[in-house]
Amino acid sequence: MRTYRIGLRRAVMRVLSLGAVVICTWIPSLAFANNNVGVKVIPFHITNNLNQTQDLYVWIRGVINSTNASIPINSQVYVTNVQGDVAINPAVPANMPTSFSINVGPGKNVDLMLPKLSGVRIYFSLGAGLLTQNGGVAGAALVTPDVENPGDPNFNTIFDSTELTWEHQAAIPNHPEVTTNLGINVTEVDLFGLPQQFTIEGLDPATFTQTALSAGFRTQQRRPDLLNKLLSFGPPWSNLVVANRARAISPNHAINATIPPLNNLFPANQLDDYINQVFQRYMTSPPLTTTVTVPSCDPPQPNCPTSSTYNFSGAVAGGEFVFSDPAKGGAIFSLAHWSTFNAYEGSFPYGSIVPTGVPNTLAANAVAAKLQGALMRTTLLVNSNLDACVTSQFYVNPPVNMYAKLWHDAGKQGKAYGFGFDDTCDQSSFKLIFNPTKLTITLLGNRP
Repeated sequence: MRTYRIGLRRAVMRVLSLGAVVICTWIPSLAFANNNVGVKVIPFHITNNLNQTQDLYVWIRGVINSTNASIPINSQVYVTNVQGDVAINPAVPANMPTSFSINVGPGKNVDLMLPKLSGVRIYFSLGAGLLTQNGGVAGAALVTPDVENPGDPNFNTIFDSTELTWEHQAAIPNHPEVTTNLGINVTEVDLFGLPQQFTIEGLDPATFTQTALSAGFRTQQRRPDLLNKLLSFGPPWSNLVVANRARAISPNHAINATIPPLNNLFPANQLDDYINQVFQRYMTSPPLTTTVTVPSCDPPQPNCPTSSTYNFSGAVAGGEFVFSDPAKGGAIFSLAHWSTFNAYEGSFPYGSIVPTGVPNTLAANAVAAKLQGALMRTTLLVNSNLDACVTSQFYVNPPVNMYAKLWHDAGKQGKAYGFGFDDTCDQSSFKLIFNPTKLTITLLGNRP
């Protein structure tokens, strides 16, 4: 049986097609346009409302995406100072992890510069910089903290991250002024460590006027209150708070963990009854339905249609969930009976019908993304249309995903990234802006 794994939106967000350094007292200027390798930078302001004496550390890593930079495109880099300068990742042996965080101290207001990079992660940690390594291979990516492993050197450090990607923007008719776009979100897909809120300034993609877009946690949210709320739900949800309250981890990480004391924190069969009911339900009419439009060729090619649209009907036959489109020749792919872990992870095993060709494979991935959204919001037994997006049905029908529900209840406009494909039905904290001019991230604090 073959399994495909959908890439969770954690390192690189969707984009529209249209060595630790000690901080100094330098304050960035809006006129400062490029860093040490010729990459564009914008002001990056941190408002630190954590109300405690521990120093704040900031680790920014990403990938060079500018052909005019003085170092090769696709180089893995980290930000070395508040001016937004970067360096290629050095060789760091696995047994000698080091920190590449900038110590910005305990102050409330911190000003840095953010360089134009792809696949950016901005990590915030308290009391110590996060330790990382790349197996001793110069230029290789630096590993992120392993939230499933109590032996990870960062396990007891309080940290969290924001993810973004800042890219070149393809030409848009009648808007030659638009040259780049930046997509950004805060996420609880893996863990919750610190409540964050961001504001990104630039051109609104809808109106092409100057605007400021904000998302993340609502301003009144506090870290202790959120952890206490999760604990109040009782097992197995309370088991997700680990490392002496350093963080809460997502159910899939708790299921997947194999090292004590994290193993057996969350039941691997927690959704099994629900999944069985779903398979039983779709053995009869009406079927599960959804429409997806995907690129016909990836990457685009001459004489290839720009997109393909599928009108899927999904039904259970022979123990598999078969997705068909008569206009495309019938059955396109099938999914074998999936597990609780598959549901929380957003990865589903193919059945006997494996999609072939670019558009069929992309269409299968798109359906699986919507399927995870419906499973996590437990709507599959009350609504057979994956495109209905009736928000009043979300997190109502048992078994309720209390982990994801908590973050949505605490999120601005009810938006959050509680699982990998929480962007389906426009439920995620993702924002996109053209020609970004400033980023502000607020760490909302331990108490009012």
